[in-house]
Amino acid sequence: MQYITHAIYGRGRITPLWGNTGYMIVAHHHDPSQEGFFRFDIEGGDEEQPMGLNWQQILVEEFKFLWEQETPAEELRKAALMFDFRHLEGLISELAAANLGTFKADQAWYRAFLERLR
Repeated sequence: MQYITHAIYGRGRITPLWGNTGYMIVAHHHDPSQEGFFRFDIEGGDEEQPMGLNWQQILVEEFKFLWEQETPAEELRKAALMFDFRHLEGLISELAAANLGTFKADQAWYRAFLERLR
């Protein structure tokens, strides 16, 4: 990792929580002006938008991924209970009905769903 890239990500007080199998990290930012959960790329230093998500919002992408991997509904419900994700049934219902065939459609749906959880 280049020094200049390292200086970019995680500026301020953050607590990394988990990462996926790639380079994306879920973290919590403690700075009052940015407080909340966010994702950042440890390779490029890019912070994924939106930032300042609440707990329910940060879990949407995780449960969406599990649903897309055809995780059985009962397993999703067990995980939702463990993580106190209270929007699983709505998420499943919307994903089953949504037409997310393009990146643009997927992002529009994702942002709209997050907004309803504010």
